[in-house]
Amino acid sequence: MVFVAISVCIDNFATSLAYGLQAKERKFVVLLQVVCIFSIVQAGLAAIGWAIGISLSQWIEPFDHWIAFGLLLFMGLKLIKEAREEDHDTEKTTKSKNNLSIYSMLIVAIVTSTDSLAVGLTYAMLDVNILVAIILIACVTAIISILGFTLGNRIGEKSENRMDYFAGIVLIILGIKILIEHLISE
Repeated sequence: MVFVAISVCIDNFATSLAYGLQAKERKFVVLLQVVCIFSIVQAGLAAIGWAIGISLSQWIEPFDHWIAFGLLLFMGLKLIKEAREEDHDTEKTTKSKNNLSIYSMLIVAIVTSTDSLAVGLTYAMLDVNILVAIILIACVTAIISILGFTLGNRIGEKSENRMDYFAGIVLIILGIKILIEHLISE
């Protein structure tokens, strides 16, 4: 569960790094906004995904491991694809750093946290304790956001998308692990 929480937060790390690079004044206020907004949105979307998954569980239980595998594979490949695109498009990264408003942070948090929605859906199919998962996701997001913001603020612009490769690979491996475990137990 910890690796999944870390994987879904990698986009938040990159975005927090960008906000840290941009925050020249009001550093603590901006950091607090980033941590709170990203943690609440990340955990909230996981809870929403779980609720959707629970309501549909009777229809999807016979093939839930295939859905979990597919979602994790899709998310992993999506992260790797985005990282590759960012390697070739630095303008996209620059544009994401242009605004420190709460509204823009909320939009960015929602966009970068859509993976949590799918993870929540997956957790419903795997019968994971959602309260523990949500608290873990919120805490890991807060820690990763603090680290990203602080790093960005202290050492300047770094290559943000390298972590997306790692996150994508972790999600794909987790999807394969879930699929293998369910196929072996059948």
